[in-house]
Amino acid sequence: MSSEAYVAVLRKLNEIAYQQAIDPVGIEILEPARNPQQSTTWPLALRLAVAALGGLVVGVGLTLLWDRFVARSPGWRMRAPVH
Repeated sequence: MSSEAYVAVLRKLNEIAYQQAIDPVGIEILEPARNPQQSTTWPLALRLAVAALGGLVVGVGLTLLWDRFVARSPGWRMRAPVH
């Protein structure tokens, strides 16, 4: 069924059921969400894995920057206590 015919049928059914006109733009906005093959929702475990991997990458990057710039400065090194 073409999209124009589909919208026309939905509009007519809505007018019969609710006795009011339906917004055709609203139908076009909601239509892609009804197609399960176009769904972009990720499972929770996958989202957590991606977040953990991102945190690991950021942590390693910050550690490398710390070692490169801060830990090499002469005032930062820990010195053995003098007895």
